This record gives sequence, structure tokens and C-alpha cells, in this order.
Amino acid sequence: MKTLAISLLLGCASLVLLGLGYLRWWTHMLFDSPAKISIVPLAITYIAVPLLGLATVGFAIRDFFRPAFRWQAVIACVLFVPVAIAYWPPW
Repeated sequence: MKTLAISLLLGCASLVLLGLGYLRWWTHMLFDSPAKISIVPLAITYIAVPLLGLATVGFAIRDFFRPAFRWQAVIACVLFVPVAIAYWPPW
């Protein structure tokens, strides 16, 4: 495993952004006034993370057919599962 697959990097990035979104939500509730509104968290929440998710799945499909990156594609899909559950809940 000398090189990292793009799908693995995208899966990690989407998981990190999801975690930072939850961290930002808690710090916003504790320290900021409710009237303070910013467009950056909304853009990350509704544009960046879903696009990263779609790119992760697309690149994971591509990497799954390459023998050198097959396990990394599986790991990327596993990392994407919490993001998918957060955005598209099964209930």
C-alpha cells in the first residue's frame, strides 16, 4: 500500500467534514448567539459533503476494479457509511 486511492482520501475528508459539522454545531450552541448566521457551514453541509460523498462512491467503484486499490475502495465505502446515514437516514 504505497499510494493511497483517491476514494480513500475522499472518504476520510467527508467523514472529517461531518465530524467538524457536529463539533461546530455544539460550539455554536454553547458560545454563539442564535441570531448569528453564516453561509459557510450551510455551504459545507448542503454542497461540499454530499458532493464528496458522491465522488467517494464514484471513485470507490472505479478503484474496486483495480487490484492494487481494491481494499482501499472497500475501506472508503465503510468510512462513507456514517456520512450516508447522517444525510439519508434509513428510517
